[in-house]
Amino acid sequence: MTIQTHKIFRSGAMKLALGVLVLLLGADLISCQTGDTPDPLEASYAGDGAFLHKWQAASFTNFPLSFWHSVVGRPCPAPNSVDIPFAGVTCNDRLFTIGVDLSHPSMPAGTPKLEGVLDWNITGVIYLQTLDLSQNNLHGSIPAQMGLAPALRTLNLENNNFTGRLSPMLCYISTLECLHLAGNNLTGPLPDCWKGKFPCPDFEGNNLTITKGVDCLDVDYKSCVSNFTAITAPKTSSGLSVGVVIGIVFGSLAVVAFCVALVIFIRFKQDQRRKELEAERLAQDIETQISTRHFGTLRRFSVDELSKATNGFDEDNLLGEGGFSKVYKGKLEDGKSVAIKRIKEEKKSGGELMFLAEVELISRAVHRNVMHSEGFCVERGECMLVLPFYANGSVASRTQGKEGNPIDWSTRQKIARGAAEGIAYMHTDCNPKLIHRDIKAANVLLDESDEAVIADFGLAKEMDVQESHATTAVKGTIGHIAPEYFISGQCSEKTDVYAFGVFLLELVSGKDVFELTVAPEAEEILLRDWVANMLRDGKLAEFIDKDLVKLGYDEVEAAKMLQVALLCMKPEAADRPMMDDVAKMLSGRALADKWEKWQEEAAKMSGEDVMAVVNTPAIWENTTTGISLEAFNLSGPR
Repeated sequence: MTIQTHKIFRSGAMKLALGVLVLLLGADLISCQTGDTPDPLEASYAGDGAFLHKWQAASFTNFPLSFWHSVVGRPCPAPNSVDIPFAGVTCNDRLFTIGVDLSHPSMPAGTPKLEGVLDWNITGVIYLQTLDLSQNNLHGSIPAQMGLAPALRTLNLENNNFTGRLSPMLCYISTLECLHLAGNNLTGPLPDCWKGKFPCPDFEGNNLTITKGVDCLDVDYKSCVSNFTAITAPKTSSGLSVGVVIGIVFGSLAVVAFCVALVIFIRFKQDQRRKELEAERLAQDIETQISTRHFGTLRRFSVDELSKATNGFDEDNLLGEGGFSKVYKGKLEDGKSVAIKRIKEEKKSGGELMFLAEVELISRAVHRNVMHSEGFCVERGECMLVLPFYANGSVASRTQGKEGNPIDWSTRQKIARGAAEGIAYMHTDCNPKLIHRDIKAANVLLDESDEAVIADFGLAKEMDVQESHATTAVKGTIGHIAPEYFISGQCSEKTDVYAFGVFLLELVSGKDVFELTVAPEAEEILLRDWVANMLRDGKLAEFIDKDLVKLGYDEVEAAKMLQVALLCMKPEAADRPMMDDVAKMLSGRALADKWEKWQEEAAKMSGEDVMAVVNTPAIWENTTTGISLEAFNLSGPR
C-alpha cells in the first residue's frame, strides 16, 4: 500500500509540474472567433454583388458557380425576392456579405479546384469578415491591396500555390485575428505587424524565413509536454520518497525559470541597444534633412516650447482628434494663439523623415485660401505642426455642429468660391502640384472674415507631372472618396473634384454626407441621383439648410451651386471638370452649357430626360459675383 501511494503521489506531482512549466514557457493558445464587427459605412455607388462578380471574374479561370450573376445587388436576396443567392456566401441580418467560403471541400462534389491569380477587388465588400479559399490551385502573389479590407477577421489561403513575398501593406488589415497560409510557396520574412501574433503551424510548408517563438507562436502543446518529459529524472525500481519528488519538481522549475529570465534579460538589453543606435542614426538623418530641405520662413520649435504652450498638452486644450493626430490650442510666448497638430502615428523608422517632406510641401503652398504653417517640431520621437488658430472654426462646425453664428447665403457662396480657388491653386499653380485627397467640410476652415482656408495636408500627395494619375493606398474620408480611387487606388486631381462636389452638398444642406445618405428618400438610389431628382421635382427647399430658410437665400443661385456639385460628382473621372473650371462655374461662367450637356447625356443613357430641370430664364442669367478667377493672387510673405 505504501509503494502504491508513493506512485500515485509521484504521478500527480509530475502532472502538476508539467502544467506549471507550460505556463512558465508562455504557450498562449489562439482561438479564432468571429464576432460582430462594427459596420463600416456603406459605399454609395456599388453593391456587394457587383464587387463579388468582378472579383471572381478577374481571379478564377474555371469558376463553376455560374449563378454568381453580374447584376448589381445583394448576394443574399431579401425575403420573397426572385433573385438567386450566391453559393458560398454568408450575410448578416442586413443582407450585407460577411463571409465567402470557396474552399474546395465546401464546393459541390466533383467540382474541380479553383485556378487563377487572386484579384484584390474583394476588398470592395466592406463588411467582409471571413474569406476561405483553401485547398485550391490558386497561384501568383497575395495582392498587397488586400490590406484595404476594412473588417476582415479570418483569411484562409492554405494549400494553394501562392508564391512571392508578403507585402507590408497587409499590415493595414488591423482587424485580422486568424490567418492560415500553410502549404504554399511563399518566401521572405513576415510583415513586422504579424510577428509573434499567429501560430507557427499557420505558416508551415512555405519558404518563409521565420523563427519559432519569435516570428510566430509555438503553441504545439504536445511539443511542450515532450520537452519536459525529456529532462525529468529517471525512475528507480524502489520508488522515490515524497521529498525527493518535490525537490525534483521545484528544482527543475527553478532552473527553467532562471534560463527563461536570463534569455529575456539578454534580449531586452540587445533590443535596448539596438533602439539606441537606431535613434542616434535617425537623429543624424533628421538634422541632415532639415539642413538640406527648404522650409521658407517656417520656424523650428522644440517639444518643451509646444508643451508649455499647451500646458503639457492638457486635454482641456484639445480642439479635435482624427485617425492620425490630435490638435491642441496653444499660446506661444509672444501671446499668439496657434493650433498644434500632434501626430499620433506609430513611431517607426522613416516616419519623421516623411513628416519633414510633408512640411516642405506645405511651406511651398502660398495662397490666400490655402493654410500656411507657423512652424514645425521634430524632436524626441515627436512630430508636430504649428498652424494658425482660426477662432471661427470650420464649415462643418458652423453648419453641422451649429457652433457660432449661422452662415448666411452670400457668405456660403464666398466660401465655395474661395475653397475652389485654393484647390485649383494646389492643382495647377503650386510647385510641386498637390492632390489634397481629403476635401470635406471639416477641412475647410474660416478666417476672421469667413474666408475659406483649405487645411489638413496630412494626406496631400505630390503630383507626378509625367502621369495623369498615381496609384496609392486609399486615404481620405468615406463618403467623399471618388469611385475610381476607392476601387483601384488611382488618385488624380479629379479625385479632389469629386470630394469638392460632396463638400458643396454639405455646404448647401448643412448636413454631413452620411446624414444625407441615410435619408429615407436616398436609401435606394445614388446620392447624386437623389439630389438631381429634387432639382427636377422642384423640391429644393427640402434640401436647403434650415438656417438658410430662416435667414433667406437665393433659390436660383442655390440651384446653380447644386448643379456644380453634380457635375463634380460624375462617376467617370474623365467627365468631371477641372478645378479651375469649377471655380469659374461658381462665379456664374460656363455653367449653363455644361449643365445642359450633362442633362442630354443623362437622357440618352436612361432613355428619357430624367435629369430635366425647369429651364426658367432666371436660371441661366449671366450674373457675376465681381470676382475674377483668371489669375490667382498669392498671399504675402509669411
